[in-house]
Amino acid sequence: MKNLNQGNGPQHACSPLSKFIDSRRLVIEITKAIRRLNLTRAESAERMGIAQPKVSALLGGELSNLSERKLMDCLNRLGYDIEIKARPATKRTGHLKLAIM
Repeated sequence: MKNLNQGNGPQHACSPLSKFIDSRRLVIEITKAIRRLNLTRAESAERMGIAQPKVSALLGGELSNLSERKLMDCLNRLGYDIEIKARPATKRTGHLKLAIM
């Protein structure tokens, strides 16, 4: 399991998830899934439910056209389970992490 802590990458001000999730990490996993499944960009677009130009932009590193929620939806459609947990912290202040297994 890789623990992917909050990053300093591009954030979407309209997304409440943006302060918790580093979009770049989600894009890396989407790219890995597309390669593992041996999908073309057109097949990827159909499976993820987005337009093919958005897939091309995403694979080219453009993050501003999809929210964190949509990126997680893309991962779901590529066969990933997404789990967000909240539990009491062991210290006064808690921490944030995204775990991709």
